Amino acid sequence: MDDKRIQQLIAELDSAVPRDGAAVRWTKNGAGGRECAMIASKLGYLRLGIEFLKAGFIPTDKELPERQSVNVDVDYLITKDSDYAFDIFHRKDDLRLEECTRSPASSKSVLGFIAVMAFVIFALVGLITTVRFVLHF
Repeated sequence: MDDKRIQQLIAELDSAVPRDGAAVRWTKNGAGGRECAMIASKLGYLRLGIEFLKAGFIPTDKELPERQSVNVDVDYLITKDSDYAFDIFHRKDDLRLEECTRSPASSKSVLGFIAVMAFVIFALVGLITTVRFVLHF
């Protein structure tokens, strides 16, 4: 499918899906605010998808070529009680998936969680052993 046909389909979707009733909320989810959750109405998800599809065809910012920012219109979607707002969207056409892996901090978090759980399990085993020893005397 060529770009012209894709743009026609996006325009059809844009006119078919109303903005009224579309809402998206971004909330903190997890420790330290490093993770977020998205809560949206049906129209919110549809409109967000349409805006992102449109972003694929917006010319990049010629004044700031190193940032390749694009003007994505999502302000009308984001609820006032959202924990996050998105001010800048960048398009990097040569972006590769291997550049988008989770940070090492998330691996450290998992290892920390395992260490804490192992400590709790050993502490419980020790407590149970001590209680049994005391009850036998």
